[in-house]
Amino acid sequence: GSVHTQRSIDRFIVTEPGTVEPKSRFFKLSPTGLCNTLRAGTNSDKGAYTAPRPIHYSIPRCITVREAARLHTFPDWFQFHRTIWHGFREIGNAVIPLLSKELGLLYNMSQASNYWGISDDVIPKRKRGVSQRLFGI
Repeated sequence: GSVHTQRSIDRFIVTEPGTVEPKSRFFKLSPTGLCNTLRAGTNSDKGAYTAPRPIHYSIPRCITVREAARLHTFPDWFQFHRTIWHGFREIGNAVIPLLSKELGLLYNMSQASNYWGISDDVIPKRKRGVSQRLFGI
């Protein structure tokens, strides 16, 4: 996790759960509420800004990459980049796994393209290789 200064820790302590810490603008999670959107931050061409990370509801620190992954329903075995910045960026850019699973159960490619009114060849199909043609796989 992050290493915070004592000044930040002191500010995190006095921030009430479910509110925003005024100086950092970090949201302090509520033990019984919802989490704010975990954003990805920006690329280096936009200044490489780290997106604001939530403050843990009971410990005066920002949440870890693993805690963010759990909030977004990633399984514990799923690995992210070792650095905090890149790990949060991967989570912030991802579609929430349980949401994507539900969407995937609703539609196959033909049904989805039909629903959205687009051609079903927007994702190029793989050409059958020699072994696939020879062995019928």
